[in-house]
Amino acid sequence: MHRITLIKNTFGLFFLFLSFSLWAQPPLQCSIKGTDICCNGDNNGKAVVTVKGGGAPYTYAWNGGITDTDAEVENLAAGTYTVTVTDCDGQQTSCQVTISEPESVGCDITLKKNVSTPGGSDGMATVNVIDGKAPFTYLWDNGETTKTATSLNEGTHTVAVKDADGCTTQCEVILVCTTPPEEVCDGEDNDGDGEVDEGFDSDNDGIADCYDDCDNTIDTDQDGVPDCEDICEGSDDNVDTDGDGIPDGCDVEECVGKDNDGDGEVDEGFDSDNDGIADCYDEEVCDGLVNDGDGQIDEGLDC
Repeated sequence: MHRITLIKNTFGLFFLFLSFSLWAQPPLQCSIKGTDICCNGDNNGKAVVTVKGGGAPYTYAWNGGITDTDAEVENLAAGTYTVTVTDCDGQQTSCQVTISEPESVGCDITLKKNVSTPGGSDGMATVNVIDGKAPFTYLWDNGETTKTATSLNEGTHTVAVKDADGCTTQCEVILVCTTPPEEVCDGEDNDGDGEVDEGFDSDNDGIADCYDDCDNTIDTDQDGVPDCEDICEGSDDNVDTDGDGIPDGCDVEECVGKDNDGDGEVDEGFDSDNDGIADCYDEEVCDGLVNDGDGQIDEGLDC
C-alpha cells in the first residue's frame, strides 16, 4: 500500500514523503449455507458459499461432479458437498455442507367394507399416511377426496396422497363382491365357485345346454340311442336282421333270400309272376309272363 507522510524541517517548512508499506491480508475463510431438499428423492437442494478474508476475485471448485464454478449451486441431490475457494493470491480454503432430505412419504390402505352386491359401489376403504408433513390431501380414482372413500365398486382402486410440502405417494386396495353373481350358461365361472355352467346340463351328458346340440333325454323309439344320435329315426338301431350293418329301420329289401328290412318277409316285392318264387331264384318259362323279373317275357325261349 501507499502511505503519505508530512514532515516539518528545522526551517518550519513541510515536506511530503511518499512511502510504501505492505499490509498482510486477513486469512481466507469460507462457510456454506445449505437449503435442504423438499421431498425424498428430489434434486432441488441449494448451497451458497460466503467468503471472508483473502483477496478477491475468488474461484470455486465443487466436488461431487458439479461443474459449476460459482459460489451458489442449485439442483443438488441429498449428500455432502465440499467447495475449495482460491483467492487472487492463490490462498485456498475448503468448507463443507450436507444437504438433507426428509423421509419418503408412504401410505397403506385399510379395507373397511367390500362391495355387497354385484355391480354395487358401497365399498369402503381408509388410507393411512406414513411420514410426510400434515395436512394431507387425498384423491381416489373414483373422484373422492376424503381420507375414507365410501363409494368404491368391485376391483382395484388407487389413492394419491400429497403432504404440506407437495410430496406425493400412491397406494392401492382390491375390493371384491361378497355376494357372488348368479351362474349363467356362457362358458364362464360367473359365481366364482370353480365350476363352469353348473346347473345347465339337462341331459347330464357333461355338456352345458348352451353348447349341447343333442338332448340325450329324448329317445322316441326307445332303442337306447337319443334321437339326435339315432341312425334310423323311429326304429331300433340295434336290430339288424340280415347282419349287413344297416339297422332294419333304414335297410331296403333286396332279392337276396334274406329279410333285409326286418318285416318278417323275405324278398317281398320280388315275384313278378306271382308264382311264390322270388325273381332272383325264378327261371324264365314259356308262359307269356316275366318270370325272372328282368322285364322281358319268355326271353330265350321259342314257344
